[in-house]
Amino acid sequence: MTSFGTWFYRVVLTLVFVAFLLGAGLKYLPLIKSNQARRAELQRKLELRDGLAATNRMLEIRNQALKNDPKAVERTAREVLGYARPDEKVVRFEEPRK
Repeated sequence: MTSFGTWFYRVVLTLVFVAFLLGAGLKYLPLIKSNQARRAELQRKLELRDGLAATNRMLEIRNQALKNDPKAVERTAREVLGYARPDEKVVRFEEPRK
């Protein structure tokens, strides 16, 4: 082969290789985008799970306190239900209406 034939052969092989890479990239691009979306969804769900686990731990601690600590029961009855002892007066503050 002449130098032109060798040069031309290399250029054609390079172009075929680039076309193959481009075709493979275009074929797998939707799969890559789908994978990225699934990873983002997984990350969102993991963050939600972690938040729910923290809330669950807090509620478990509160539940145990209400089962075992009479002062916790009294405090909750005062705060949530507005209960008071017979010799106490309850004062409630409300937000002013606009």
